[in-house]
Amino acid sequence: MRANLYLMADQPQAAVDVLGPLPIPAPRPIGGFGALTLMKAQSRLGDWSGYARTRDALMAASIEALASEPGGHLVERFDARNGAVSLFERQGRSSYGLTFLRMAVVEWTDTQARPLGYVLSTSSMGGADRGFFLDEYSCEGRGTLRYFETMPTDAVIRDVVRQRMAGELELVTLRVDHPGPVCRWPGMVAPGLGNDPTIRVEYQAQAAD
Repeated sequence: MRANLYLMADQPQAAVDVLGPLPIPAPRPIGGFGALTLMKAQSRLGDWSGYARTRDALMAASIEALASEPGGHLVERFDARNGAVSLFERQGRSSYGLTFLRMAVVEWTDTQARPLGYVLSTSSMGGADRGFFLDEYSCEGRGTLRYFETMPTDAVIRDVVRQRMAGELELVTLRVDHPGPVCRWPGMVAPGLGNDPTIRVEYQAQAAD
């Protein structure tokens, strides 16, 4: 909170100083939120080497967390332009009516690239099948990259994400932007670290035991 207040007051160095003692990523429930806030401060200072180190450590921790979850399953890891993508099968539900099926964590080689996540979800609100949505998330907003009437294969997801990262695809819906110093989607760009809107079925079962 203090770091975000410093960012709102245009004091990025003070935000860096506050966040400096925190591990990357921080323990639950802060998760990746602290690292993403630190990255925003580092970008405002023009400290792109520090920004890249923080981002890369965060993405590595996210991949490790997803792989160690109960039932966690790495579908594949594939190369894309300026980076690599780890695609996970990760079934869970959100508090706003979506069922998540796949989550992709992006690791960039571009020093200044912002964190992105790709999420395949479906919704059957109202009892009707609403299809499948492959959405792109960043801290600043989200939008649908592709809509599918039937469940896409992992190969199709891989090809669509590759094309998007190569700059060959546009979103099919308008981006929903969330301006401000706070990362709106920390659990979607760096999932598995404790600030995630998904509710894993395995976690619910463990809590009930």
